[in-house]
Amino acid sequence: MSLELSIEGIPGIIVNEHQEALYHWNHLGLRDTSLVHIDAHDDLGAPAPKPSGEINKDYVSRLNQGNFLCPAAHRRIFNELYWINPFSIRTVGYVGVRDFSGKKENIIL
Repeated sequence: MSLELSIEGIPGIIVNEHQEALYHWNHLGLRDTSLVHIDAHDDLGAPAPKPSGEINKDYVSRLNQGNFLCPAAHRRIFNELYWINPFSIRTVGYVGVRDFSGKKENIIL
């Protein structure tokens, strides 16, 4: 279940399950964006099933909150990921930056 909204002309979507966002990102035609992901987990850990075609609701239903970012990166919905762990014990937060062209750097706030 999701709720589409617009704030000052900027489209937004509220989803119940993390992986539902992938369907909406694809539907909006997002490509090569920067994603700011605020979560205790990077959601890149578990293997994701390969889509046989278009990213649709059936495909998204086979994903989970731990693997939905992998297909988004492979489809180039985003090419940079800024991961903010709000529960990091280091300082205010930990930001993992992944540039999917192969470069990776980590920044401690």
